[in-house]
Amino acid sequence: MSRVDRPLQEVRYLKGEVLNDPQIWSETKVSGGGGSGTGHYRSNIRISSTVDTWTSFLIETDSGKEFMVKWPESASVRKGHIVKVAVFRDETIAFVNEKTDTSRYLTNLVVVKWWSEAKAFPSLVSYGSLAAFILPLFIESLQWVSVITVFIWLTLLVIGLFRKKLIYDKVNKNFATKVLEILKEK
Repeated sequence: MSRVDRPLQEVRYLKGEVLNDPQIWSETKVSGGGGSGTGHYRSNIRISSTVDTWTSFLIETDSGKEFMVKWPESASVRKGHIVKVAVFRDETIAFVNEKTDTSRYLTNLVVVKWWSEAKAFPSLVSYGSLAAFILPLFIESLQWVSVITVFIWLTLLVIGLFRKKLIYDKVNKNFATKVLEILKEK
């Protein structure tokens, strides 16, 4: 089973008519730090903010059930449009608007992340090097092994992080392509 097939089995596909005009709102997240010091010295205060736009609308599926679509961007839908939606673990990950022939897909999915992370690190080598690192702590004659193991383990960590990024990007792209293909066919 490929890295894309397993999460694809958990995707639900719904089709329905949009029952209301979409509700659009923004969420602002503000964070800051600094401002500490004593006497005449005060450090600068740093404040940053991010604004996320959300869209939600209600669809009535072919079976007569209602489903609330919450989308983390602006979405081009309105009341009466026919929409197909892909849902993974109760989160809308893609939709196709048949009226406007537009499709959207979430990028940087946490959905795919859990699957790709499991494949990024060579587990047997990682566990073996971890054991070789821990054993010399208890057996003095093996202490030279721990020095070599640290270098091997750090190298594997760097390689694993690089592989994680490559695997995640590839799996995310393949997953997106397959979900949209299935969604358009339904």
